[in-house]
Amino acid sequence: MKKFSHHQKAFSLVELSVVILIIGILIAVVSQGTDLLAAYKKTAAQKLTKTSRVSSVGGLVLWYETSLDESFSDSDEVDGVVVSQWGDVNPQNSIKLNAKAGQKTDSAQITYNVASGGTSANTSGPTYVENGINNLPTLRFTNNGTSAYRYLAVDKQMSNIPNDSMTLFLVMRYRSGAGFFVDRVCNIGGVPNSNCSLTPQQGNPSFELHLQSDGSLSPYIRSNGANFPSINAAGWDSGYNLLSGKDYVLTLQRDYGGSFTLYVNGNSTYSGGIPSKVDDGAAISLDPFKIGRHTSDNGENTDFDMSEFIFFSGPMRVNSRKEIEDYLGKKYNIAITH
Repeated sequence: MKKFSHHQKAFSLVELSVVILIIGILIAVVSQGTDLLAAYKKTAAQKLTKTSRVSSVGGLVLWYETSLDESFSDSDEVDGVVVSQWGDVNPQNSIKLNAKAGQKTDSAQITYNVASGGTSANTSGPTYVENGINNLPTLRFTNNGTSAYRYLAVDKQMSNIPNDSMTLFLVMRYRSGAGFFVDRVCNIGGVPNSNCSLTPQQGNPSFELHLQSDGSLSPYIRSNGANFPSINAAGWDSGYNLLSGKDYVLTLQRDYGGSFTLYVNGNSTYSGGIPSKVDDGAAISLDPFKIGRHTSDNGENTDFDMSEFIFFSGPMRVNSRKEIEDYLGKKYNIAITH
């Protein structure tokens, strides 16, 4: 039997060390490549955002997205961190309608709360997810198995033109649960918040979105005084079910005196659905939006991700709507059909 010398054995250990070194170098290169790819995707998303049609369409009230430097503070822009503010990047207005996390006690912000004792101990913002929708940053609105409310309240200076058209665009991924995921800030069991400029009746006005546990999507739309005749108190079942884990561009548009229309990925002709309802021309003086779980119902547990939220007040041309949907589809790799 052939025996190995000490020199041969030592040489084998050197070879093994070299192999381990090479593997380590390869892992470092792959990791660096992954980081570079993520940075490239974010830079490309920033460029697409800056040159999008959103900036030039009139009536832009607020614009939240997740790729620009001004969207978050450096301390919030960390994977797994609970976000305290989502920055408004609207270039048409010097006054930024930033969305604040949870219930704030600052009198300059929305301060309502239905938590036990009227405190803000069980509220917080969403979680920053570095690698979210289309591997870009996103915000995750989930209760994480606790009773904490996860939401962002838009600055109370938000307003719209009551007797006019309006359009809401958003990019989201439904995960699970049921409840509102876009709601009105000032409604606390029928008692308007003292820091809100309006004094709406219970449940009025509304321009919001609700999900059932099977993903069934329903817009709730009410005027300043009452439900619209064409939309009952339980909202309007669009007939479209969002699939868990799938990404969507949703557009809810009011054509004043004409109709309300829901577009899913640019399409309002989805099979078996009810994509539109009649608009009777009543005034809708919207309260600021709340993005996240409805705080007046402890039974709600909506779990979703959101990467973009854009609101316009006033009429919008069909081509402008389509161009904005195309921008969102391209940015988040979501197929858009018109």
